[in-house]
Amino acid sequence: MLNKLGKYEIQAVLGQGAMGIVYRAYDPILKRPVALKTLSGDFGQNPELLKRFYREAEAAGGLRHFNIVTIYDLGEENNTPFIAMEFLEGSDLQNAIQKQKIRSLNQVLRIARQSCEALHYAHGRGIVHRDVKPANIFLLEDGTVKIVDFGIAQMASSTMTRTGMVMGTVSYMSPEQVQGRNLDGRSDQFSMGIIVYEMLTGTKPFHGNSIPEIFFKIMNEAPAPIRQKYPHCPPALEAILQRCLMKDRDQRYADLGQMARDMERLQASLGREFSLQEAVTATAERSGLLWQDSVNDIQRLLQEGRIDQAQLRLDDLRRQWGDTDLLLNTRLDSLQGAIRLALNRTSVQKHLDNIQALARDGQVTQAELMLNQLEQEYSGQDEILHTRSIIIDAKRRGEKIQFIRGTISKAKVFLEAENYDQALKTLEQALRVYPEEKALLKFYQHTLERKEQSARKTFIRDTCARVSALLKDGQLETAIRTVEAALEKFADEEVFQNLYKTLIARKRGAR
Repeated sequence: MLNKLGKYEIQAVLGQGAMGIVYRAYDPILKRPVALKTLSGDFGQNPELLKRFYREAEAAGGLRHFNIVTIYDLGEENNTPFIAMEFLEGSDLQNAIQKQKIRSLNQVLRIARQSCEALHYAHGRGIVHRDVKPANIFLLEDGTVKIVDFGIAQMASSTMTRTGMVMGTVSYMSPEQVQGRNLDGRSDQFSMGIIVYEMLTGTKPFHGNSIPEIFFKIMNEAPAPIRQKYPHCPPALEAILQRCLMKDRDQRYADLGQMARDMERLQASLGREFSLQEAVTATAERSGLLWQDSVNDIQRLLQEGRIDQAQLRLDDLRRQWGDTDLLLNTRLDSLQGAIRLALNRTSVQKHLDNIQALARDGQVTQAELMLNQLEQEYSGQDEILHTRSIIIDAKRRGEKIQFIRGTISKAKVFLEAENYDQALKTLEQALRVYPEEKALLKFYQHTLERKEQSARKTFIRDTCARVSALLKDGQLETAIRTVEAALEKFADEEVFQNLYKTLIARKRGAR
């Protein structure tokens, strides 16, 4: 076992997988325990994988959320890339499910809500996890959830062949992930639905004896009704699961923030802890799903442009059920936002255009503030989500520019100090993240040229000094051979050309 990696003192092996080893380590400078995750084997030697590893890990390192494991450091030692992160005490959700430690509906809702909030936060910063599964949801001893393995998940999933995939990972994939389509936060939402189903029932909704069989079920079959496996499932929770497990991602929640709010409202309505073996009685369950047809009618009226009728139906539904059904309130809030948007589309679009222009001009903070205010009235609407994606892209571009400028500035300091190797190392680390960035490549080439020029000057100076010493000792022939060797290396160097002529002339004169 390693004794040290970078500044970290290795204490024990915590786990080992296909991608590498996880160590418990100690940071002697900050005097705290850390978890060190290393890349090894094919993952550690493949340059393309390393580029993705550094890019994804750097992005994940920018996440700061109570329910996401904190990444402290990213480095490489003796060709071993590693991530230093917060050390967690507890166990992962996979272990808790296997050992039947999930005993109450309230516990399921707490775990699901925290996980949804953490993933929603990451999605808002342009990061999709892509490998949400119980093994990547860590439960601290006080019940706090920590999502782990952001950044590594994409690299792992993109490099494993389907025959090499772990069966457990496959079971949590979304239909669009199976199809190899571009993914957004709704893919993680589907995975969360599978996890909630498994916490409630102890079984996965999509299982089989082979990967193709599991893929087929994910793509084509609905899971067994939750009440067949968990008879006490509240209707509101059944509706949540039905929505987030829709095959068509456009029919799921617009984002995991909405799903988290539904979980929170259901949890608040329970009043006490309900074990998974007892019937649930909650204020929020009185209405059941009696309002679902009315919600569908409101959506239809909106699509037909009958805004006034939609508003009347919404007001009636809120008066009838809104005070007793917390899940319905979420649906009505979203529909109210859609109605406001329909009534004020021209004005709202003008605001969105201004926000998008600010984002493109680099005024991301102002754009985000304005969109947050607008989102309070028009939550979950496609236009808002589209503008959010533009802001995320602008933020990424700004962070990229800042990173590149900072790297070049740092490299310039080393360059002026003639510390060429450190300047090149600084640039190489940045090129792992942005391997095709022209500004980095250009300055890297410039630094190489400066290093070569410096080496050439040193060689010329040393050669001339050696020739001078040889001449003082009367070793003219050796001096000539020394210059000839130098000319083989730098045939165009005038200093050597002139020196050679002088020495040859001296030799002829000596005759």
